[in-house]
Amino acid sequence: MSVSITMELDARARQSRGASDDAIYAMVAAALRRHAAAGGRLVDVGCGGGGLRRFLAVGRQAHFTSYCGCDAVRYDSWPDEVEFRQVDLDSAEWPMTSGDADVVVALETIEHLENPWAFMRRLAALARPGGLVIVTTPNQLSLLSLLTLIKIGRAHV
Repeated sequence: MSVSITMELDARARQSRGASDDAIYAMVAAALRRHAAAGGRLVDVGCGGGGLRRFLAVGRQAHFTSYCGCDAVRYDSWPDEVEFRQVDLDSAEWPMTSGDADVVVALETIEHLENPWAFMRRLAALARPGGLVIVTTPNQLSLLSLLTLIKIGRAHV
């Protein structure tokens, strides 16, 4: 399946610079440990530059045997040896199979999308039965978030 990424989508995706704060990655890694989520395949939706991967052991003798990143943009920091799927996260079709993952994560991604309900349904479909889905979103009501949204012209005040 070929994915068509427009210049507008590319520019929008790059606004985040492909990274979240390390505290977010550490929190998710701790949650995965608490839920004993190990083995199998982790799919990182809205993966950016792959920052979460640094906080997880991947490969032999590791928490996950495979790691796949999905995003509109493949950042230069994404490792060549790690699977990447280019996808418009607002599209109805993703180049992935239902039940493809043991764990699906979407960190600070959902708030950028047109239809968060459809996005959640797609995340749930990616997870195998009994799999784990973790979604984070910034606190849009914090002063820092509001100031950031105002600065980038996305605040609805």
